[in-house]
Amino acid sequence: MIKVDPGPARNYLRATEAKIKRGLPGLVNRSAQAIKSDISKGIREGVDIRGQPFTPLSPSTIHAKRAKGYQHPRRALFATGTMQNVYLAERATPSKLRARLIMPKSRQDVGQYHNQGTGPYTIAPKSKKVLGPLYSSRGRKYFSKIVHHPGLPKREWFGVSARAKAVIFRLQEQFFNRILGVK
Repeated sequence: MIKVDPGPARNYLRATEAKIKRGLPGLVNRSAQAIKSDISKGIREGVDIRGQPFTPLSPSTIHAKRAKGYQHPRRALFATGTMQNVYLAERATPSKLRARLIMPKSRQDVGQYHNQGTGPYTIAPKSKKVLGPLYSSRGRKYFSKIVHHPGLPKREWFGVSARAKAVIFRLQEQFFNRILGVK
């Protein structure tokens, strides 16, 4: 009869488990950073999380952005560059293996409207008598007491894209190969 001592295998598994537990928070945080970078890149390049171009801005929006002096008046979600400043609100720790990204606080409402799209809505002045200056599709400036907005098209910019998933998969593969000693 041959007896096999499971001790070395058990020790190897314990050591591997300890390495995984120590390294997982870093893996989660690097994954969150990959998503953050991908969101910023998508906004700069004008593509959504599916890799499709954003719905173009209406001519009146382009004229309004140009009148305000924005550098890139034709780029959706890119007036001042604030939208791409997604940040890590919560980092993963050994006791809590989760990282949380949030959009810039100053743009959270607008960001969600763009991400989900909206139906038609009405805009009325809150403190003044008229809204404006507004711009027609031909660039003419005007003022109005009320605006019937056609709604915002869905520009899904905040989420995990296939590009980010591929980066995260590579990070995970590298992490486990390093722990297991695979080259």
